Amino acid sequence: TARTGCVVAARMPWKERFVETGGGPVRVLELGERTAATVSLIHTHGFTVPPDREDVVFPFVRSALEHVHEQCGVHVVRYDTRSHGKSYHARDPSECTWPSLGAALLELADIVLGENAPFIASGLSMGTSAAVHATAQSPARILGLLLFLPPTMWSSRVAQREKYLLEVDKLKRNLEECDASEKGDTANKVVLFQAACDSDFPSKEELQACGFASIPVLMLARDNDNGHPLSTCDEIQAVHATSHLVMLDGVIESAAREGVEYDASIGAVDTFVRDVCKQKPGKL
Repeated sequence: TARTGCVVAARMPWKERFVETGGGPVRVLELGERTAATVSLIHTHGFTVPPDREDVVFPFVRSALEHVHEQCGVHVVRYDTRSHGKSYHARDPSECTWPSLGAALLELADIVLGENAPFIASGLSMGTSAAVHATAQSPARILGLLLFLPPTMWSSRVAQREKYLLEVDKLKRNLEECDASEKGDTANKVVLFQAACDSDFPSKEELQACGFASIPVLMLARDNDNGHPLSTCDEIQAVHATSHLVMLDGVIESAAREGVEYDASIGAVDTFVRDVCKQKPGKL
């Protein structure tokens, strides 16, 4: 466990485009381009927090991603997962469960990077599970896992699931009463919250079977966050003894007068990404 930090530069412009997946159009944001000599990183956002909102609620994530592009030369991809942001809306909760999002991540990688291309899988909260599920489904493609604020899992998921079930019931009642103009958004929320109820990380046996412990893992977590408890990091470290944990206590301090942000995670992310890139010949 470590605490580290550095100053980050002003925000960068991301290139936006839409790609066609099996389910429908998905919005993609990119820094740099994929080449044979470039390592790519794909980041999956959190539950109901697509990139535009993630930038506001969790600004240290964008700072870290832009840093590894600028300083490590990594091609970085972000996207709106299905039923989020500007991407297509799924009709059934099964399309938005965490295993399905893991499969969707691999499909997107095929489209954006090339079939079966390897990449670093990054994620925030829900996105960490999508990244881990992608690893369980296709471990040879995952160069490393960068996990920001892993959410509840296994035993700690029970209480979270109960909260989401209450929200599903509330949303279904609202769906019967709301105006026609609101039905689409409310129906989409029903899909998302039901999918969250039906989701969890891969089991310990699944992680062991896919060779999870051989893949580099960096986790970034914080104290006193019930939705992203340190117990999840403990569970992951029990399966992956060499995974690394960085605490994000006081992660962001704005320094508006100087036009910079202090980010306690970037130093560790920089080191992790450089180490992963070194595993490929000719990188960094």
